[in-house]
Formats: sequence, structure tokens, C-alpha cells
Amino acid sequence: MPHRFAPQDSLTVPHVATTLRCTTGGAVVVLSRHGGIAILAKPALVDSVSERSVGRVKTALLVAAWIGLAAAVVALKLSEAALPIGSDQGLYTYIGQAILHGRVPYRDYLDPKPPGVFYLRAAVLAPAPQDWNTQCLSGPLHASCPWLALQAADYLYTLLFAAALALVGRAAGFTRSAAFLAAALGALSISLVRLSQEGLTPEKLVVLPAALAVLCALRGVKGAPAWWLGAGSAVAAATLMKQPGATVLLPVVLLGLLAPARTVHGGLVRLGLVAVGLAAPLLLVAALLQAQGALLPLVEHSFLLNFRRLGVPSTLGGFGGETALSDAWHVFRDGLAPFWVLGGVGILVALRRPWSFLVALAAWALIDTALLARLREYVQLSPSYALLGGWVLHRLWLGAGQPPHFGLDSRLAARTLLATWLGALLVLSAGYQGSVVMRAINDRGVHDFIRSPEEWVADRVQQLPAGPLFVWGNAAQIYLHADRLPASRYLNVVGLGADSFTGEEARSTLLSDLYQTPPATIVVDPKTEDPREDLALSRFPALQRLLQTAYSPLPVPDYFYGWAIYVRRTGS
Repeated sequence: MPHRFAPQDSLTVPHVATTLRCTTGGAVVVLSRHGGIAILAKPALVDSVSERSVGRVKTALLVAAWIGLAAAVVALKLSEAALPIGSDQGLYTYIGQAILHGRVPYRDYLDPKPPGVFYLRAAVLAPAPQDWNTQCLSGPLHASCPWLALQAADYLYTLLFAAALALVGRAAGFTRSAAFLAAALGALSISLVRLSQEGLTPEKLVVLPAALAVLCALRGVKGAPAWWLGAGSAVAAATLMKQPGATVLLPVVLLGLLAPARTVHGGLVRLGLVAVGLAAPLLLVAALLQAQGALLPLVEHSFLLNFRRLGVPSTLGGFGGETALSDAWHVFRDGLAPFWVLGGVGILVALRRPWSFLVALAAWALIDTALLARLREYVQLSPSYALLGGWVLHRLWLGAGQPPHFGLDSRLAARTLLATWLGALLVLSAGYQGSVVMRAINDRGVHDFIRSPEEWVADRVQQLPAGPLFVWGNAAQIYLHADRLPASRYLNVVGLGADSFTGEEARSTLLSDLYQTPPATIVVDPKTEDPREDLALSRFPALQRLLQTAYSPLPVPDYFYGWAIYVRRTGS
């Protein structure tokens, strides 16, 4: 009997060896290999049902892929949640927590980062408990509640970044598969330990507003002019997270000029709207900081200081590029190889196409790549490289499925080769990630929570008489764990080196703080003890003299790994 596509009458035709499908007068005649004939009067109905079925399968696969991506990001982030908080995270977190207690960055604490990172950190910490020494959940993580809150916020931020990249891809005309590949490349790259640096760093906080700026520009090409205002505001948000985030202005400007406009002056109107959108949030932040007496210190210690550092070698406290190539190689080797290879190929291909979005994207990637020689902003490459890489990877996959199949015999062979190549890059560049994961498993799992030397130092400080604390070194997390107020506006030693072009002025300010608010305890980082380094106490005689005349060293055990603790003498 024939296969019936619909409740129609059918006629059996024996010994038919082929399958044919033809349309006559709106009907479809199908001859079966099994010897049957079926007549369907409404072929559009069959096509519609078939398309809906295929569409549902594709949607289900895409949803499964997004769920898999979310799970992969969790897996990459778990090791960071298990490890103790580092010095940079301690700095951002302490200033964010101090904001909740009425302190103001730049007025009360000096740092070259723009204000966005600190105020966002304060917003994340506001609903969380402030106890940094108590385990929040039972299990191998051994993490405090505020640390888990920061990790959860970083996870959500990563997923929002992936969603923004997918929207950018779709707005630019990518297929759903290509848009997802771009989102996956972006989310996975910024989740690697080598780039993530425990999450919500200033560099990482740039990528979401940067992606939103490009998305608004793409929507503005075909939509309302207000999208260009949004693009400018997103550029401002990226700049307020870290100054090099301003490079996203380049693709926004290029899209405004290159994309077709309704009028001759349409491009200039777009750029005017971008300028207004950019200026408005910057002026608002400036007014708020001026009302708190922090605007002038912000300009001096964040924007002007960093501008001066651009022309100063790294040996003198600047952004020197003496080791730029070797540093980039380490980052490439430690996890970024597949992402950079795909993005680099995307740049080469995009520059040969007349498509305005790809040209703007390639220009954005190139300027951020060029800046690596001075600034080493590796995370900032993620949005442009992910979009270009997702686009290229999708084209490679389609090309492998079509003749000549990369010169191989079949689609299966070509796609197997492509998957093997990408998998090999992932495996070969996963060594650093694996080492951090094994450290987390070993320290927090097998050995049941091995503490960092900084945590032991903070515990010891807590047992000493109350009073301000000063840490000579890059370990602001000690202020968190010890629950002590800093005795100085300097929470780390950036710019305080003897060889730094800002060293003399900064050291004078530091000593003024220490004499005005004498610390009850001073902690010295062992990394500053090497007499060859510009942070050695022997090269800071004024601080060394203060320790010798007014403080007494405490005996410390070997597991403090060289950290020194000094307590103020009575009556000093």
C-alpha cells in the first residue's frame, strides 16, 4: 500500500523503482520506490508543515546550545570562586565597600581607574553581607557571601555580554547560528582565568557597553535617531569603566558615516547625536563628583596621570611596550589561541568586503590590537574578535559542507578536519586554565581549604589593638579581611616606586597621610624587600626610618611567606 500524505484516494502502482515528485495543476504526484503513488492536492500545506517542523528542531537545538554555553561559563568560573581574592579585586572591592559607608573615590582614596568600576562594585555589594571571613555555603568553595555575590554578578554580566553580541550579530545580518557562535566565542574568552582575573575587572566591564554601543549604531542605521544617542551613551559607559574603552567610538563613527543615510548630511547628523549622547553621562558624572569634592582629584590621578604614562617607559611607571610581544605570546598560549586565530582571519576577510559593518568591525579590532603594544588590554579585543570569529567560523562550516570541501573527498571529512583543528587549538591552549582548576581542587577540595598568606596576615592583624592599618605593597584584600580602615589614601604601591616619574610626589603625599593618621599596624609585602627593586624599603629611607623609630616588628610563622608586621610602640 502507498504512503498516504493526506486523506486522499491512492492508487498502487507495482514495481516502480524510482521516487519522483512533480506538480500538475496544483497537485503533487509522488511515485514511491516501494511501488506506490500518492496524490496530494495541497502541496503548500505539506511544505508549511515541513518548514514548521524544521524550524522547531532548529529552535530547540539553539536553546540547547545556549543552555550548554551557560553551563560552560559556570564550569570556567568555579575555579575563580574557590580561590582567595587577589590584590586587584581586593582594591576594587574595598573602595566599592567604602562607598557604601560614605567614602568617595579620588577624594579619600587615590587610584588611576575611572569611577565606573568602583560604583558598580558598590551596587553589587550593597545587598550582600559584608563579612569576608565567614564561609557562606558549606562545601569545597569556602567562599564568603560578598565574594559569591561578586562571582554571581560576574556570571550574569558574562551572559548579558553574550546576549548583546548575539543581538549585534542579528542586527548586522548574521544568521542565528553565526550570531550564537559570536556570542559563545565572546562569553568563553572573557571567562578564561587568563582574562577574567576573578571577574568584574575594569577591562572586563568595558566589553558589555562596547557591544551595546555597536548594537545601538546598527539599530540607528535603520531605526529612530534616538539609537545614536544611545550609542554615544554606551561609549561613555565603556570609558567610565576604563579609559581605553573609548576606542569603541571608532566603529560607531564609521557606521554613522559609511551606512546609507536618507539625506546627504545624514552621517553628520548621526555623529552629532552620538556626541550629545557621549557628553551627557560624562557631564552628569562630573557634576556628581564635583559636588563631593572628587572631580579635581579624578582628573589629576586618573585621566591626566594616565595620559602622561603613555609616553613613559614601564620601568619608570608608564605603559612601556618593551615586552609586548612576549606578553601577547603568553596570553595566546594560555588560552586565547582559538579566539585570536578566528578573529585574525576575520579581520583579513572583512577588510576585503564592501559591507560597512564588517569594515567598521575590522577597524575596531585593528586599533585595539595596535594598542596592545602599550596598554595590553587583551579583554578589550573580545567583542570585535568574537563577532569576526563567529562570522568566519560559520562561513568555514558552510564551506566545508559544499564542494570542493576544502579539497577533501566529502563534507564529513572537511567538517571533521575543521572540528579537529579547532579542538586541537583549544586543548593545546588549555594548560594555564587547567593548572588553576587543579589548584582550586587541590587547595579547597583535597586539602580542605588552604589559606593564602594574606588571609593569615589579616587574621593576625585582627588580634592586635584597633586602629588604622597601612599595607606597603599590593594587597588591599588585607584591609577587607582585617576589617581595618586604611591610614593613607594609597591602597597599593602603584606610582610609589623610587624610579617612577610620580614617585617623589606620591611618596611625599603618603608620608603626609601616615603622620597625620598614624597607623596602629604596618604590614610589609615581601615582594618589596628586594634591594634591587624600586619599592624596597632601603630605597624609601623616610618610611624605613618611621618603622625603625616608632614601630616594633612582630614574630611571624613561616607560613606567612615573608610578610612582616609592625606594631606602633606606646607613646610614639
